[in-house]
Amino acid sequence: ARDWEAALRFGLDRVAPPGARARRLPDLDVRFAFYGSIWRPDERQPLPAIEFGPAAPELALPGLGDLSLWVDQHLGLADSLLDLLLHDVDDYYAEPDLRKLTNERLIDAVRSGLPPGERAVVVAFSMGTLVAYDALRGDPALPVGALVTCGSPLAMPSIHRRVEATGPRRASVR
Repeated sequence: ARDWEAALRFGLDRVAPPGARARRLPDLDVRFAFYGSIWRPDERQPLPAIEFGPAAPELALPGLGDLSLWVDQHLGLADSLLDLLLHDVDDYYAEPDLRKLTNERLIDAVRSGLPPGERAVVVAFSMGTLVAYDALRGDPALPVGALVTCGSPLAMPSIHRRVEATGPRRASVR
């Protein structure tokens, strides 16, 4: 977790306004619900080295997210693409033991050492957004005040159908 925290601080420092880099970031209580050891046998590999250098503009195609959403909504190709490209999603929803162990990592990270009365903010990326949303739906009593998603496929109709078909009803979501 220390490697990830260092990478997080490095990223926050890189996007800070000019002059703010000299300020020390406040101590953060950062926990990671890493489930790579469940999914991948090579999870113990070291993180890539962080090389300091000038910030470069992101290369992205404007509207690509809108295009993929349109293709999913109107052509119905996303289910086939998901089966082909995103095996993790299929594995997660099709294998109950894998799903349970993965969700337990998140639940343990949220509850571990959290002071009484405090609520966590869960920040999740990509596949982690599916895991976080699923764990929160499965246990609405978790002390979580917010779920922040980044790069989430949750809005895709094909993903939404899988989520709805495999979890508790929406009434349990706060």
